[in-house]
Amino acid sequence: PDQPMPLRGDNKLPTALGRTQSESDLRPTCVSQPESLRRKQRESYLRFHAMTELPPIEELVPHRHPMLLIDGVTSFETTRLTATFTPAEGCWDDPRGLPSYAGIEIIAQAIAAHNSLASRLSEGSTEPSVGVLLGARSYEASMPFFPFGRRILIELEEKMQDPVGFGAFLGTLRDETGRTLASSTIKVFRPADFRTYIAQNRPS
Repeated sequence: PDQPMPLRGDNKLPTALGRTQSESDLRPTCVSQPESLRRKQRESYLRFHAMTELPPIEELVPHRHPMLLIDGVTSFETTRLTATFTPAEGCWDDPRGLPSYAGIEIIAQAIAAHNSLASRLSEGSTEPSVGVLLGARSYEASMPFFPFGRRILIELEEKMQDPVGFGAFLGTLRDETGRTLASSTIKVFRPADFRTYIAQNRPS
């Protein structure tokens, strides 16, 4: 089978390439399908090829400094994403670094970025994806603090995403040598209308 083709390190989508896994997921098929579904597939396929650059992280995640814990997305596929984050001094009280439990939030923000990019392809939406973090399974960190000034590589893999909005993603944080710093499976819920969902579930 064709192998996924990651984006280049300069954040440019590859051009004039052979078929990739992401493209095959979006390419219209010849199987008999409702016209509305075929049209949606064609639109998604065209949007995939029209997106020649990855958007700034501020367009993909609703958080802002100092709570924005991703510097930028470096690659995106339909079920995978990679990104980076460098903890900076001055934003956290502990001089030893960023507490490693923040890795859960780093992965959650990577999920938001992935879902925002997926929505751009499937729906043409340019709004950041907003959802709810439901929990983390087996979060493990190899150190109590992530050192300031050292870049963290974020790897994300979608394990499950249903039409209602529930999803599960495996997130792994590594240093620049490839050593695992932390990992967990994060469960999220992305309602179709976030404001309505919050209003209807606000405690009385």
